[in-house]
Amino acid sequence: MKFTPKTFAALALSALMVAAPVASFAQSQPQQQQQAQGQYYVKPGVTLNGRSGPGTGYGKVSALKAGTQLQIVKKQGEWAQVKTDGGTLLWVFLSYLTQTAPQAQKAAPQASKPAQQKTQQPSQQQPRP
Repeated sequence: MKFTPKTFAALALSALMVAAPVASFAQSQPQQQQQAQGQYYVKPGVTLNGRSGPGTGYGKVSALKAGTQLQIVKKQGEWAQVKTDGGTLLWVFLSYLTQTAPQAQKAAPQASKPAQQKTQQPSQQQPRP
């Protein structure tokens, strides 16, 4: 095949058309991973099995209580590899995670008694400024 300027231009244009989407995809990957990362929590009312791999066929390594804070390292299908505060890497099912931080437990209101004031004798009262 003889390369003419027209053939060379067509070849270069074809190469750019292939390279542009690949470069765009490569740039979008870190951004998608950043979105996947961040603080997540085990949903309320759930005890979540942390596994050695992405699936129920992998062994249970630990049980994570509701409200446990986790950081997603990567996703694979409906599973996420997470890092605990202690640095342990586990796999969990994504549906049981939320980005909403658990509410701090409200302390039970204590019954307050009305303050009892001591009545002082007029001679013992301090002058007010």
